[in-house]
Amino acid sequence: ITTGTVTIKLYKSGSSTASYTTTVSAASGTATAFSLNNVAAGTYTMEVSKANHATRKYTITVGSSNVTQNATINPIGDVNLDGSVNAKDSQALLKHVRRVEILTDEYALACANVDGNTSVNAKDSQQLLQHIKRVKPLY
Repeated sequence: ITTGTVTIKLYKSGSSTASYTTTVSAASGTATAFSLNNVAAGTYTMEVSKANHATRKYTITVGSSNVTQNATINPIGDVNLDGSVNAKDSQALLKHVRRVEILTDEYALACANVDGNTSVNAKDSQQLLQHIKRVKPLY
């Protein structure tokens, strides 16, 4: 189990600068509670990130009462979003690259983009397979 720091940022609608930021320590595959206090009412993008994981974004609306937002982040390479990186992910990515079964989930595509460029392609598939075979780790 890998542990690490999870960073949570809130961006007010229309802003590219985080209005609120907090960090929490978390173990892989575990739930970790956090809270941000005194958040002004409005619509925000909540960005959740952790090293070697695909950043995830949620839209939340803050009013006069507490807001609860469950968030899940997955390791880079976890194409099927089951929490682990293995041969099933490699198969799903290869099917996408070959246009047999196109990935339509935006977050699954973010996890599939293992080289971090602007597209998901055969290079990502090759790098993921090398990671799974332990030839060349992604991280």
